[in-house]
Amino acid sequence: IELVADEDRDLVLTTRNEVIRRGDSATLELRLKSTDGGVRWVRVHVKPRRPGTSPAVIIGASLIDEEVRQRTLLARSEEHYRRLAENASDLVYEIDQDGLITWIAPSVRTVLDREPELLVGTPSIDLVVEEDHDKVYAVRRQVEAEGVAAPYELRVRTRGGGMHWMRLHAKSGSGGASPGLVIGGSVIDEEIRERQRRADSEEHFRMLAENASDVVVRISADGKLEWI
Repeated sequence: IELVADEDRDLVLTTRNEVIRRGDSATLELRLKSTDGGVRWVRVHVKPRRPGTSPAVIIGASLIDEEVRQRTLLARSEEHYRRLAENASDLVYEIDQDGLITWIAPSVRTVLDREPELLVGTPSIDLVVEEDHDKVYAVRRQVEAEGVAAPYELRVRTRGGGMHWMRLHAKSGSGGASPGLVIGGSVIDEEIRERQRRADSEEHFRMLAENASDVVVRISADGKLEWI
């Protein structure tokens, strides 16, 4: 028992007693102390001695350091993407250093009417209307230089040829061998429409002030009377 890490000793003792009491085998994973002060993960198989002998158990073990490491990495990755999805209002995705989508939240089905599985591995720039491509490249340069970019607004394309305005946030990704960007944000179509209405209204009253007289009219580009 002295070889077992302190945190796992109760588990070992409980398992041993249960195997002796019930006569059934058991398998558990635990940490053994190593000579360098660290620990090694092992999978231990415990079985009772044959009937008629004194109460005792037979133990066999195999090293599982790499298996545990891979499980830990997977769990961290799943948690990483779970947090991304939970903290994005409408859409979140991750791209690699080449701009290819490596992961995208299932909400893309609702926002853009696109299937996430079909988007993975495709250029993220394809989601953006062409007129806003320069803005995307500028954001990438800012993240490369500073680790994060100021919130920005652009237009993204739906599968049916429509468009949504979005306010997005970009920051450095999870790192590792292929660092990229994490991008998330919200649809702001109504906000953009309200801004345009307000801008039109302000322009309308500015024109009134500049052209104050007994009669003021507004005429469209094609010569039609819009307001009087």
